[in-house]
Amino acid sequence: MWRNEERMAHERAKSCKIGFMVHAAAFRNSLALLLLFLAAATIDARAASLSPLTGEIVCFGDSITAASKLNPGERWVAQLAEKNQQMTTINESVATRTSTDAAGLRQAIGRDPDANTWIILLGTNDLKRAHEGIVQQVRANIGVLVDTVRQQQPSADIVICSPPNVGLKRLDPELRENGGMGAQTAHWLYRLQGTLRGLAMEKGVRYVDLFGVVQPQDFIDGIVPNAEGQTELANAIWDQLTR
Repeated sequence: MWRNEERMAHERAKSCKIGFMVHAAAFRNSLALLLLFLAAATIDARAASLSPLTGEIVCFGDSITAASKLNPGERWVAQLAEKNQQMTTINESVATRTSTDAAGLRQAIGRDPDANTWIILLGTNDLKRAHEGIVQQVRANIGVLVDTVRQQQPSADIVICSPPNVGLKRLDPELRENGGMGAQTAHWLYRLQGTLRGLAMEKGVRYVDLFGVVQPQDFIDGIVPNAEGQTELANAIWDQLTR
């Protein structure tokens, strides 16, 4: 009888121990899942805080960004806005603009005093009939644009984009003959790509590399991307600024 009671007590203790171990394992698993969830939430929050793609985004560029031959919704500026409901985009671009247009930037800042981010995409028009030293000149000019934004809107984020390559097979004859653009333009754009990356590091601003992003067939005239090319630009800017 005593042995039976002892055995029963032993079995109960053993059962309690097993139950405790099961509950402990379940608790550990739940805790691990909770920690993973919190870590993921922290990473997402940190990414959101590092990304400049919230609030009012002003895009300051030339014909690549103005894309006046396309419907407004096809332009990369509009397509970018569709990727985040917490973001609105403003297209402050002019077809003939070069990197020397600091006056135009100051006017745009006056029109958009509450901008959270300025995306600067310029340089292609500067390379018409390009010559040695032009890449460094564009670098200096865009440096002035960055300083201008910082002086007038100190809290705004700034993004420098390198221009996309040219679509040589679709290059407008007018641009070849009178604009002095062609295979040599691709050479200068390639050099500008690395130079602007260095400028962004020096100024402590974000950089987006768009050289080679637009496929050769996705241009209107060899310079301005068509609707498909605009999508490629929007995707590249979004991906590089949110990764």
